[in-house]
Amino acid sequence: MTLGGGGAASSLWGHILADCTGTTIRRLADSSTTNAHGAALLALVESAAIALGDIPAMLRTAEVHEPDPSTAAIHQHRLAAFIDFHDRAAPFYEAFNTRPSTPPSPKGSTP
Repeated sequence: MTLGGGGAASSLWGHILADCTGTTIRRLADSSTTNAHGAALLALVESAAIALGDIPAMLRTAEVHEPDPSTAAIHQHRLAAFIDFHDRAAPFYEAFNTRPSTPPSPKGSTP
């Protein structure tokens, strides 16, 4: 898996992702330009200047993180807790981000 953007600036985050997913993580160098660089590369693909398969070789890697099997149980426990929290918190976030169909009455007034 390749990690870019803000999270790719952190070596620790790369290690955590590798351990949590059991997958090799390749953190990109120059992570603050990931979006612009990706857009430019995709524009080159669309203009037929390069092939999509050429892109991985054009990416500079800051560090490669291999998963550590000894941490798998810890991360699986935390992942289960996070999923449980997410499921229980979903109604709150839905209510918090949903606009009511009618605006609430001002405090103290009657409809």
